[in-house]
Amino acid sequence: MTVNKYTDRLSKSDLSKELEQKLRDSAPDKIRLGLFMYLSRYNDSYYFSQLENAFPLVKKSLSGENSLSSEEASLAKQEIEFGMYEYFISLNHISEALSIIYNNQVLDKSLVFEIINHIWEAYSCNETEFISRESDYLSKNL
Repeated sequence: MTVNKYTDRLSKSDLSKELEQKLRDSAPDKIRLGLFMYLSRYNDSYYFSQLENAFPLVKKSLSGENSLSSEEASLAKQEIEFGMYEYFISLNHISEALSIIYNNQVLDKSLVFEIINHIWEAYSCNETEFISRESDYLSKNL
């Protein structure tokens, strides 16, 4: 699922310039954690029991304090993959975003946009007026 409905809008926004600057100035782990926290914010509002273990396990892996056991890593991956192919479109998008964050791919602007796009696609399943609010949140918190 690689539909990027909001990527064009993102690339033309002030947020795009801010993200480019933050990618140059910040450590990638800090941005990855910020994107995870943003994703968690969505999950707090529109909870998916299918990702019940995945969110705390991904958070643990990103914290750097403790590495995941092979059992924990397998459980996180299983839940994320299950969510990617489940019948809820918003769950598919949240799982896709979580997969990118968890897989530790090198973050560049296009990958950050892809993560945000997935989160915004999930929001669009539940709300109509969210882009301005979410752009403001990202500007202040990422």
